[in-house]
Amino acid sequence: MPIFAAFAAAQASSVTATAGLETHLKAMNLPALTACGVIILWAFVCWIRMLVTASQLRRCRKADDAFLKAHQDASHSLEVFQVGLTFEGAPRHAVYLTSAREMAFHLMGSDSVDKNFSIRLRAAGRISPSQMDSVRKVQERTADFTSRELGDGLGDGSVDILPFLGLLAALLSVVVDVSGGVTGPQLIVSAVTPMALAVVVFIPLMLWHNAMVQRVRDISGEVGDFAVELATQFDRAFVDHRKPLESLPSLGSMLPIEGPTFALPPSDTSRAVPLMSAAP
Repeated sequence: MPIFAAFAAAQASSVTATAGLETHLKAMNLPALTACGVIILWAFVCWIRMLVTASQLRRCRKADDAFLKAHQDASHSLEVFQVGLTFEGAPRHAVYLTSAREMAFHLMGSDSVDKNFSIRLRAAGRISPSQMDSVRKVQERTADFTSRELGDGLGDGSVDILPFLGLLAALLSVVVDVSGGVTGPQLIVSAVTPMALAVVVFIPLMLWHNAMVQRVRDISGEVGDFAVELATQFDRAFVDHRKPLESLPSLGSMLPIEGPTFALPPSDTSRAVPLMSAAP
């Protein structure tokens, strides 16, 4: 019976592996066992945080796609803002919302949306390039804040601590064994096991961490590109680049006004302005 023979061999190998693991754990000292538990717990926390970050980025991507579709189907650049559509978690929508509010304020003097918003928008004129510069500043500030918020938790170095935990545990185990007079295989097992465990859990975590960082960078780049495209749309639709017909005169072009001078002290004014003699 080949099947039963294979099953018996697998069961025997599992029993042998369990016995070998038990022997290995008995050969380790208390600091090594404690360090292995801390490393496993820390790796578990890192995995949970990475899963949460991956889920957040997935929701951001889905909300961004929904917002882009609504924005592309809109009849004008401020229609999504006028209708009041919300896309929670979409980074591009955050940039669009703050930009639309700033643009509405400069166009109509208010960023509130009411039933007369479309009428006020049609009656509004165009803004100046200097006012458009303030809209661009709002876009850049919102894009930077959104990018930092997306990468929150990825740059704290929690994954990079794992190899140092393994190294510290190995050194502590060696010190404890040497001070207790323990030598031979037991010393090697207590020193190598925490370091090997830290490396084993560190490599996949670091690979996944780098992948998450790259995804955040991609999304941040897309948000920056969208801010530039939105600024171009606003500039073409609402900014007047024509030079004004009349401009205020500069101080240099103004003629000096003739009149009495007060540069001399009061005691010398008699020399500056001659007195007329009274008629006889």
